[in-house]
Parts: sequence; C-alpha cells; structure tokens
Amino acid sequence: MPHWFNRIQDILEADTADLRELAILAGGDPESFYIGTCIDGADLRGQNLLGMKFGSFNPASVVLDEHTQIEESLIAIPPAPQQVPSEDSVSAVSQERVQPFWAESELAIELDGAMTRIYRKGVGVVLQEPSIYAARRGEREPALASGAEALALVASSTVRGIHLVSPFRDGKLADERLGGTLMRSLLRKAIGRPRIGGAVITTVPSEATPVQRRAAMNVMKLAGAKQIGVLDRGIAAAIGAGLPVHEARASLVIDIGSVTTDVAVVCLSGTVISRTLDVGTSTMSAEIANSISRLYSVDISLDQAEQLRLEYGTARYSSTEGQSLLVRDSQSLKAGMREARVPVNVISGAMVEPISAIIDTVRMVIESIPPEPSVEIGEDGCTLTGVGATIRNLDAELRDHIGLKVHIAADPHLCVVLGCARVLEHPKWRKGVTGI
Repeated sequence: MPHWFNRIQDILEADTADLRELAILAGGDPESFYIGTCIDGADLRGQNLLGMKFGSFNPASVVLDEHTQIEESLIAIPPAPQQVPSEDSVSAVSQERVQPFWAESELAIELDGAMTRIYRKGVGVVLQEPSIYAARRGEREPALASGAEALALVASSTVRGIHLVSPFRDGKLADERLGGTLMRSLLRKAIGRPRIGGAVITTVPSEATPVQRRAAMNVMKLAGAKQIGVLDRGIAAAIGAGLPVHEARASLVIDIGSVTTDVAVVCLSGTVISRTLDVGTSTMSAEIANSISRLYSVDISLDQAEQLRLEYGTARYSSTEGQSLLVRDSQSLKAGMREARVPVNVISGAMVEPISAIIDTVRMVIESIPPEPSVEIGEDGCTLTGVGATIRNLDAELRDHIGLKVHIAADPHLCVVLGCARVLEHPKWRKGVTGI
C-alpha cells in the first residue's frame, strides 16, 4: 500500500479537534490552513482544514483504497489574507518539495543541557546547535529563534526585549513543556517542520532516575514522536565508538559531555556498572571564568572561557607561568575597558579540579568491576568519547592514574548521537533500548 495512503485516510477521518491540532503542529493558525491535493478527481484544493467538516465537500464521499491515484502531495499552506490559494500556488509549494507536516521521519536525538544533535535516518547528522532558544522578555514562549540563531539574536545591538530560555537547570531537564518548545524549534531547522512524526531514539544519563527518563520521553512526545526509544548515554557512546557492546566481552567507555560525564562498563547490550558525574567541559569553562575574575578582576563570558579552554587548556598542569595572553572584559564596551595579561597555566590550573573529579570517578568504577570483566578491560583499556575527549593530554593523564590503555574514539563529539543512529538504522541493535 502506498506510504501516503494512511496519512490521507487519517485526514479524511479526523475529527475537528484532530484537524485543529494538525494545523497547530504545522506552526500556524488552524483557521488559515488549507489542503492542496487532488484524489481521483475529488478536488480538495482550497478546502480549509476545519471547513472540510462543514462545507460543501463531504470527506466521506472519497473512497480510498490501494488503487487510489493522487496528483500531488498533501500539503498545508497558509493562504493570502481572505483568499483561497490558487492551483498555481499549490503547485509551486509542491515543486519546492515541502514535506507534509504529517510526514514521518526517523531521528536520533542527543538532547543535553548544552548541545543538541539530530541525526536523520538515511541522511546523517543534520543539526548541532546549543540547547537554547530566544523569546520575548517576560515570556517563555513562543520560540523566536533557537540554537546559534538565538544567541546571535540576543547579542544583536539592534534587537531589544529578547532573552534566552533554557529548559535545563544544572544540566538536567527541568521543564518538559519548554523542552518541547525547544525541540520543535530545532526540528524546524533540522528537517523543515516542527514535529518528528515517526520513531526517535534519544538518550539519558546512565544513572538517570525513572522521572528523568519519563521527562525525556515526554519531550519527544511533545515534538510529535510516535515511537520513542531511550538509550543510556554510556551504551550509546560505546556503540557510536564501535565497541563490541552486544558481545560477551566488557568494554569501558568514558563519555565527557558538556555538562555531565558518564563512565560505564557495558557488556551484552547492558550496563555492568556506571556512574554519572555532574562535571563536563562547561564546568571547566566556568572554573576558568571564575579564576580569571578572582585573580585579575576581569569578567569574561562563558563563551570566552570556552574558547580559552579549547585553545590553551590541558589536563597536565604546570606551575611554571610560561606564555601569557591578553584577556578583555566581556562587558568592556559598556563599562569601560578592562583587560589583563593572564598566564596560560591559570587556564589549566582552573581545569585541575574538574579533571581530578573525572579521574576519581573512573577509578571508582574500575575498583567496582567484577573479576572477569576486570581482566577483559585490563587487556583492552578504555575509550574516551564526548566533547571532552580531545582535551590536551587527558588520555596521558588518565593512563598515568588508572594504569590502563586509553583510546580516543573517532569523532568523539558525535559518538552518542551516532550510537543512537546505529540503533535506529539497525533493529538488531535495539536490544537494551527501553520504550520502543
């Protein structure tokens, strides 16, 4: 049966509330969305979604079966004010290959407190954006822009009355409704419409509570997902790194994300032991900003601190000052120029405590591994994934402290979303996934 058959049948059999919801999901006014299609001579073009139930057109008069012929895609379009869209305008929309807002997509989504990454089945990674959106000051919805566009909008000197909204607090999802708003806005950028429509695989921290797992699923439901699978972040990272997750051999993965670090031993599609630490690269950037403010009375933004971490940060701290760099206050244009020359070792010194916390967590996990998996990990070592995997000398520092070989995965920042994608693409990998 044609893939569009059930979609058209759903529209024709939908009640008024369903039609109104479809129009809202499309991002517009329910009263101003029209159908643009022709089925076996029954011309639906120009029919209002709600008016279809009460106008001269009777949906029940269209008989749909596997032999039904369709002229063009079923598309909802916002017409010009007080006008019914012409056949030419409907055709123009069709030629642009705008996907119907009820079309299905299968997605893998890594949604955390700092970055959101979206993988589309058959396409690849289609979005990597900050997990934040812009709204009018005093309001939390609707989203005017999301991700990098939201940051640019707020930073613009020509736009006033806009602020940033995040559904996360301390790296954890704190508001499901706002999470749904963010997700729908990012989906518009990633796939051209504000709803998923099909299956989605997403992740939660390895030690997530049932409440956190349910919250992650609810956000995906608000974004229109029909099937939702939830994967532990440690397992997702291990799959994305190419580790033998489904074999009877234990693997140790250390995923250092923006806001959390997951350390997990995985085997036979399950987690043998795991720990989630509320420390990530954002923690390190915050420590850098705090140190420069405390020592030099120069207040830099977290974005500036993150850039300093990327350029000068290292896991091996040296008390020797060495090179120094000029750092300017992030508010210098508004509050008078403030700057200072900061030794590079101050940046690495600020990272010592977060990195030590990660190493201590890894050591704690290793000490808790049962004897047989412990032997296997002793032979194979551990694998670093996440945005923090490429911190200079982190692999060497870990090796010195835990006594294991340390491997850095290819494209470590994409391991989690690619692990979800592999599960999405290959059903045989879905062992160990909950909710789908």
